[in-house]
Amino acid sequence: SYWFALGRHFRIHRSGGAVLNARHQPAPAPEQQKAIDLYETYLQGTALGLAMAGSPYAYISLGSAIACSAEAYIRSGGMNRRLAGEDFYFLQQLRKTSGLAPVQGTCVFPSARLSQRTPFGTGPKLQELLDHPNAALFYHPQAFDLLRQWLQTIKHNLRSSGKELLQKAYHIDPCLRDFLAEGRFVQRWDRMQQDKPADLWLQDVHTWFDGLQTIRLLNHLSATDFPRGPANTHLAPLLKQIGQHRSI
Repeated sequence: SYWFALGRHFRIHRSGGAVLNARHQPAPAPEQQKAIDLYETYLQGTALGLAMAGSPYAYISLGSAIACSAEAYIRSGGMNRRLAGEDFYFLQQLRKTSGLAPVQGTCVFPSARLSQRTPFGTGPKLQELLDHPNAALFYHPQAFDLLRQWLQTIKHNLRSSGKELLQKAYHIDPCLRDFLAEGRFVQRWDRMQQDKPADLWLQDVHTWFDGLQTIRLLNHLSATDFPRGPANTHLAPLLKQIGQHRSI
């Protein structure tokens, strides 16, 4: 059950935060069910792509599928009062301050209802998919691969200067370099090297290049050379690639 699984999870995991499996309840109409199925596939596909890229922010952000210890809640600063995305930002803080781990053996079942309470999130996304059922939704698989290359480049070049890393980003893809330059990466990186010992740089990188920065990069790539698309052209190649990695 839910409480048994949570109790067992926090007894065996050191991470103070946790994410649970989630599956939306059946929708009242076939069109709405199709929309929620597509949305869930998008969430799962995005999390898989981030995991394949090696991002520490590879999880699904659903408010009803979050758990944490009291200590982790305090360390994170608590749930914020944003109009939308509060679950996303809360999970991000939990990941930075106490760590996250998936809960096994249980699942939560949030409502699939439409809602205009917030400017983005499940409710508005369902309405968007109902209004535009053929809308391009999934990130390009190459965008996740660029993210993977970038994270690996950082990991293996922690002693490089910001300018050197920006040049390496250009060789990965000019769109990546443009994104980093717009975010004043060189200044941030050089300041980070001054403030922390070398063995903590990678941790500091993931604190700065967090879930929000990651999504911003994916959206930047989507708006430039790697546009979003349907599941058959964007998700299927990613799943095939993941299968190939697992078979090695």
